[in-house]
Amino acid sequence: MTSEENISESGLTLSGKDLIMSNRFTCIEEIYSSKKGYATIYRAQRMGKWHALKCLKREYAGSTLHLGLLHKEFDICYRLSHPNIVHVLGMEEVEGLGLCIVMEYVDGMTLREYLNERGGKLTSRETVHFISQILKALEHAHANGVVHRDIKPQNIMLLDNGQLRMMDFGIARISRA
Repeated sequence: MTSEENISESGLTLSGKDLIMSNRFTCIEEIYSSKKGYATIYRAQRMGKWHALKCLKREYAGSTLHLGLLHKEFDICYRLSHPNIVHVLGMEEVEGLGLCIVMEYVDGMTLREYLNERGGKLTSRETVHFISQILKALEHAHANGVVHRDIKPQNIMLLDNGQLRMMDFGIARISRA
């Protein structure tokens, strides 16, 4: 029996009589790379659960400025905990990718993709449903001193159950008011 046969899908490894939990990310695949920006997002699995990893594109990896922007985004997002905002779990160095913001993986489509599928039209009910969720997310962000500054359908994920998750706080700022 090889050591790989002793590894469960959750990342538990049997080593002799001990179970060892691995926190390594596996099954890493690129799911989005900003055309104009500095970030790439990967989907990766850890302990049987999917996560999204946001890191710098390779050409920005050595840039102090862009590393600072990634840290700023993490600092802003980590303070937010709301059902309509993507949940940020932490920030860590990931082998092969560098420093990454670790987030929940939202399985769905962007609101832009949803609108495109429907020829740009929503029913009145959908419009109210989506706008109310966006407003709740913004209310929470603003109550925590965060101004998103890039609200657009591409930065909102739609889950199969109709729930929205606002994401991409890359150009957000902290309000001093």
